Amino acid sequence: MMRYSLTLLGIFISFLAAAQDFTVTPTQLNFGTVTELAVDSIPVTINNNSTRDLTVTGYRFYTTYGSPAFSCITPFPFIAAGSSAIIYVRFQPRHNIFHNSELLIENNGRRGALRVDLNAQGRYSNNYYNVSENLEQEALKLGLKNLTGNGYVNLIYGPARDTMFMEIDNQLANGQGATQNTIECVYTGRQAVGYTDRTDCQTNFSFNTEHTF
Repeated sequence: MMRYSLTLLGIFISFLAAAQDFTVTPTQLNFGTVTELAVDSIPVTINNNSTRDLTVTGYRFYTTYGSPAFSCITPFPFIAAGSSAIIYVRFQPRHNIFHNSELLIENNGRRGALRVDLNAQGRYSNNYYNVSENLEQEALKLGLKNLTGNGYVNLIYGPARDTMFMEIDNQLANGQGATQNTIECVYTGRQAVGYTDRTDCQTNFSFNTEHTF
């Protein structure tokens, strides 16, 4: 029984020594808060503590919204025995959510992939969307409803169309630089220029009112 115990202890010690051959520093990266307009990079050191050379063969990230928010553009390094190499991990968010992910550094060592924990808060540069930060599902739906409903004015069908033709979509009134009443078809790009009111635009310029949401 003692012989088996000593054998298992020897295997464990050998595995532990192999596990310490290749390490990363630090093992966790916290990027803080980064907007969608910024890119933040943090260095990671890969240490080769063994007597054999090491080659990094790949970086594996988890996808967050169809593509990784984290990335690494550093070429795969060759790390001689007893030396180290630095890679740079980048974070560029597309949405204002908290990112909790991992980087797996694949290599030809005996330990297998090295793991780095990744944390970062994505935030939109436009603070208009702050109300939606880190929300999901029903809470996000409610937050966006409250946001888009702020300042909402309810118009019945006729006055709503008058406002569309004469104010909202009228390039003379909405700041798009027209010198007279001008409206553009969202489907074809055809313009009605010089109409006097909504009825004139619909009747004499053949502009219909479509429901686009």
